[in-house]
Amino acid sequence: MNATPTGLAGAYAALRTLEIPDDWSAEQALAVWELLNALADRIWACYEQPLVALLRADLLREESPALPRCLSARRPGSCRSPGSHPPATARPRR
Repeated sequence: MNATPTGLAGAYAALRTLEIPDDWSAEQALAVWELLNALADRIWACYEQPLVALLRADLLREESPALPRCLSARRPGSCRSPGSHPPATARPRR
């Protein structure tokens, strides 16, 4: 019986099966990429602290030798529009 991966492993497993059309123009691909980055920025701005906690928990479960500086403890932030003031930590890049 196969267990469904949880946490980040589950999210990445779902991405491996995502099919991207191969007939997009460069402009269409760039538009989708920009949309997804803007969405990721907004999600990070609103949910930074819970996401950091989740990422930290996943890293600790994998017995990572050291946490990256971006996952160090920070003060709780508020949901804010991108560019209103700099984020407390850098958002992980894909």
